[in-house]
Amino acid sequence: EKTVVNSDLKEQVAKKAAGLIVPGDTLYLGPGTTIEPLIKYVDHPEQIRVVTNSLPVFEACKQTDTEIGGNFRKKSGAFIGGLAEQMLMELKFTKAFVSANGINDECVMTANAEEGQTQAVALNNAQEKIMLLDETKFNRNDFYRYYSLYNVDCIITSDGLDDSTLKHYSSYVEIKK
Repeated sequence: EKTVVNSDLKEQVAKKAAGLIVPGDTLYLGPGTTIEPLIKYVDHPEQIRVVTNSLPVFEACKQTDTEIGGNFRKKSGAFIGGLAEQMLMELKFTKAFVSANGINDECVMTANAEEGQTQAVALNNAQEKIMLLDETKFNRNDFYRYYSLYNVDCIITSDGLDDSTLKHYSSYVEIKK
């Protein structure tokens, strides 16, 4: 259902994010319909390593060295829980790309606590923490706060983010439009 909502904005964000990926990167790609198209825009995907807890992202990454694990959450297509978190705690990433259901002020939010906890573990083990959010995710709340924008390196977003929202969120994190 969410794959068709704002799909043009999500593709725009994914294409911009792919430009940050270089050969030799070890990436964490989180669940989410903004993350799913990312790999198709990466030059030389066979020269990166991908760790994901998202079945749709895993399916898209067949050309890469990809790992996956955890308890499967059908609604989001994410693997979550203790096994996923334990595995992620042991891994280090050059870059982590995650999304969210919403951000409001410094809060990064999702609908499921276990999914959010898994995302936080991966972010904490990444040298660069990058959020992919289309413009509709700003000033939006959801059930579980899983991270702070103060700990994120940058947000990549679509072109339609208005100037006042851009100014507000730039006080927390670098925004790339």
